[in-house]
Amino acid sequence: MGLDQFLDKLEENDMPYRGAGIAWYDNSKHYNDSIEIDELIDEFNHSFLGYYDSIEDFAYEFLQETMDIPKEVENYFDYDKWIKDFQANGGWYSIIQPAKIDDPVKVAVFNV
Repeated sequence: MGLDQFLDKLEENDMPYRGAGIAWYDNSKHYNDSIEIDELIDEFNHSFLGYYDSIEDFAYEFLQETMDIPKEVENYFDYDKWIKDFQANGGWYSIIQPAKIDDPVKVAVFNV
C-alpha cells in the first residue's frame, strides 16, 4: 500500500484531507504493505481530529466538549501546561500542514 493509493482513496471518498493524509501516513506506525486500503482509511478517520488555526484552539475546544470547567475556575486554568502534559503523555499529536494546496497553514491534530 503506497501513499498515492492511500491519497487516491481519501479523494474517492470525498475527504478533503490530502495534507492531513500525507502527514498521518508519513508519521504513522499503523500502516504496512499487507493492510487493506479500507482498514487504513478507517484508521486515518479514527485518528484525524481535524484542522485548527492553532493547537491552543484545538485544546480549548477539546476541553470545552469533554470537561466541565466552571467559568469561575477557567480563568485560572493553564491551557499551555495542559497541552504540553497531554501531548507528552501520548494523548494526541499535531502537525502544521495546509488543509489543501494553496490553503493557509493549519494544525492537523491526530489521536494517538
